[in-house]
Amino acid sequence: MRRLAKLGGMLLGLLIFCLIISPVGVLANGLPQLGAVEPVVSGENLEFVLVVTGDVAPKLVQYTNPSKVILELPGLALQPGIILPQLDHPAVQSVRLSRDSHGVKLAIDLRYAVPRAQVVRESAERLRLVIPIVFEEATTARVAPGVYYTQLTRGTPAGPLEINVLRIDPVVSQVQVETRLANNRTLGRAPLSKIAAEAGALAAINGSFFGSDGTPLGLFIQDGRLVTEPIFDRTAVAITGSGEILITQFNFSGAVTLGPYELPISGLNRQRYTNELILYTPDRGESTRTNNFGRELVIIDGVVAAIYDGDAPIPEHGYVLSGHGVFKELFSAIDIGTPCAVHLTTDPDWRELDIRFALGAGPLLVADGQVRITAAAERFQSDVVNGRAPRTAFGVTKDGKLIAVTVNGRLEGISMGMTLEELAELMIDLGCEQALNLDGGGSATMVIRNRPLNMPSDGKERQVASGIVFKVNLDKGSF
Repeated sequence: MRRLAKLGGMLLGLLIFCLIISPVGVLANGLPQLGAVEPVVSGENLEFVLVVTGDVAPKLVQYTNPSKVILELPGLALQPGIILPQLDHPAVQSVRLSRDSHGVKLAIDLRYAVPRAQVVRESAERLRLVIPIVFEEATTARVAPGVYYTQLTRGTPAGPLEINVLRIDPVVSQVQVETRLANNRTLGRAPLSKIAAEAGALAAINGSFFGSDGTPLGLFIQDGRLVTEPIFDRTAVAITGSGEILITQFNFSGAVTLGPYELPISGLNRQRYTNELILYTPDRGESTRTNNFGRELVIIDGVVAAIYDGDAPIPEHGYVLSGHGVFKELFSAIDIGTPCAVHLTTDPDWRELDIRFALGAGPLLVADGQVRITAAAERFQSDVVNGRAPRTAFGVTKDGKLIAVTVNGRLEGISMGMTLEELAELMIDLGCEQALNLDGGGSATMVIRNRPLNMPSDGKERQVASGIVFKVNLDKGSF
């Protein structure tokens, strides 16, 4: 019995010794094993390095909806205790490892579609799964003669982007570029598709930043009329009578000669604040919509025709001067019949340049083909300057072609939006010599033939204050 026990102990020791010296990653039954999975993020790819032993014929399966990549390893077992690291990356939803009777599967669930993955055998014991995350796909359609729409899908290390680009050759298309207010007045808002339809435009992008009542924040010129004044010397896009496009900063000065007084004008067709003198024209609407804490002079044919405390009617062929604080006190001494003359100027001078349309927004993005962001100088707040967001931009190439862009944003797994710096680089990539930022966020919209082509982050078209519209002779056989 002792001999049998001793023999059994020797056999057990021999078995343990054989297991110890057997090749790493091979089970006693001879099945090859997956010993390790190591995720690696390179500049343009998402990679997984797999350590295997034995002969394996990998099979790669890829799906687009939902997006996932599955690497099948037939006949493979999992090494006991294998750890699968999870990967914190915008493209990756989860990484899963499983084994069934056929072998091992490595599944990578993705948040968005990517180009074709591939598996590379680096050595007898190393496989590398390569998933591209930096890519660009473009689809272009002719909208009208000289007008092309492109949808760009980009993969970046930070996540996906959906970009809408409208390219217009003014020579071929004979385009008319105009700025248009919602409802043709400074108060109120409307969907961009409605603004474009009322203007008879082929296409449009949203324009100015605006206040809660719909008043554009900054310069607005329509049909040669100065509607609202520039603020903070911000960048605007302007269109002259000859069709020349200018992207430059504007400032404003205004004065009124009222009887013996020469008074500074604070602004046009916007809300009146403390100690301000505001000029209201028919572009405001039927009345000033002001409170009773001021005094208002109705001017017709160059003289004071009526006096109100607030919400004065705006004459069709005249204007209203609305004063608060010191101006209210001064207006108390003004009588009906007092002569009045208004003097308004911008720098550059919109009259001298024959500017027919203009729209202020900003900041400037590109000057002379180089990134030049003027956000600090133009006093933009963090909601415009910081982080990724849906964006709208407009630019001009060196040879005079027009580039209108919207970037979708705040849509997980679809488009993350852009920073201002990325937007400037995009406009340069598209050939722009000059470009400016327009209102973005939920306002960012592009319409062609009255149909929104981007994905507004609000889930539907936001009502906006204004737009840049593109009017061409429609080609019914296009788009």
